[in-house]
Amino acid sequence: MEELFRYYLRNIIILRIGTGLRYLWLRFVRHLKISYRTLYEGSKSKKTSELSNFENEMSNIVKMMSVDERKIPIKMP
Repeated sequence: MEELFRYYLRNIIILRIGTGLRYLWLRFVRHLKISYRTLYEGSKSKKTSELSNFENEMSNIVKMMSVDERKIPIKMP
């Protein structure tokens, strides 16, 4: 149990150091406006919810369907 605790603690420390170095590189060398929290936790996109994924999938299916399959009336001039 103690070995497992040390393993996780070491990985957390390595992750924090790596994220800190990446933040310093991107912020001060590459001059990007980014926060440490965004790098550590990842970006929170609004489009990652299950509902929006379902909506995107359904709209893609409709786009692949032909006009006859969609049952859209065709206006004749």
